[in-house]
Amino acid sequence: MIKPDFQNGLINLSATLSNLVGARTTVPTLKGLEEKLNKDKKDVVFIIFDGLGVYNVENFSKKDSFYKNHIVLKISSNLPPTTTSATTTLMSGKYPDEHLFLAWTLYLKKQKRVVEIYTSKDYFSKEKVLPYTQKVGCFLDRAQTDRKIYTVGPSYLNYSNKIEHKVANTIDEMFLKIDEILKEDEKHFLYCYCSEPDYTMHEFGVKSKEAQEKFNSIVAGLKNLISTNKDVLIITSADHGQVDIRKYFEFDKELASLLSRPLSMEPRFVSFKIKFGKKGKFKRLFNKKFGRYFDLISQKEAIRQKIFGNGKNLRKLKNFIGDFIAVGNEERVGININSSPSPLKGHHSGGTKEEIIVPVCVFEC
Repeated sequence: MIKPDFQNGLINLSATLSNLVGARTTVPTLKGLEEKLNKDKKDVVFIIFDGLGVYNVENFSKKDSFYKNHIVLKISSNLPPTTTSATTTLMSGKYPDEHLFLAWTLYLKKQKRVVEIYTSKDYFSKEKVLPYTQKVGCFLDRAQTDRKIYTVGPSYLNYSNKIEHKVANTIDEMFLKIDEILKEDEKHFLYCYCSEPDYTMHEFGVKSKEAQEKFNSIVAGLKNLISTNKDVLIITSADHGQVDIRKYFEFDKELASLLSRPLSMEPRFVSFKIKFGKKGKFKRLFNKKFGRYFDLISQKEAIRQKIFGNGKNLRKLKNFIGDFIAVGNEERVGININSSPSPLKGHHSGGTKEEIIVPVCVFEC
């Protein structure tokens, strides 16, 4: 299992961008990226391409290495490497144990149910429930800069009430909005998010022709943006990588009988809360049946290893972790937490380099 690197990770990328717009932070920055930012370009554009980890860039770049050739740094995502945690770290500048948007689903003790954090739905019944009310914040709200700031992305990801948000739901729409803004005379900082190629890889697989086509559209959009604008620095990165899932297991009934609450978090990063006095039996059985595919980590060990950060919000963190976490390894299997009849072909959230290591690319025009 690869642990997140909070000296060379998404938290440090966020800190570097924070300093650029005058939202000072004590979190260590990425020195290699700061050197690029010192060029004082008129416009700076930051784009997150969901799921476009280093492993995926290499898969997609066999015929055109343009994107791959612009990688200047390789950094760590969070653990689990998943959009909920990673994008929240990027936009807030906070460690996972500070923002507590740890995974796609969390067990909310007051509601006594597993909730999809972004959609406010019960993970099993899909009924609408009370939203997760953890307050996070956005580093852009603290900006002190002469640059005009915009966010660009889907309508459901409006990061800040203080910053103007340009809605763009597709790759082409995003590049069009960026280009329109760059044509203004003012200096800018743009914070952009694109849901591709993650969305397509989930449905068709990470090496599918459909996913390749999305990547090709990203490269074409970048090339066009560079050729039609001047004095712009474009930084791209990803929230995580993604791998094809070889097999999903239905959770074992004998193990399920030892649980005191439903499974939660992610298919490759699963939280277990165990009935009183049954932890030893659960650990033995789990390792016997699933030890080939998952590393089983106790709550105590997860906190000791600081895989969520520096030990903030321990009471809430312990509740979300439960007694154990199972982290998917190189075998690339998942646990079908909600017994979906059609689980996703591509996924992430495990502890492999393919899921955790993401690029930072720099393009200049």
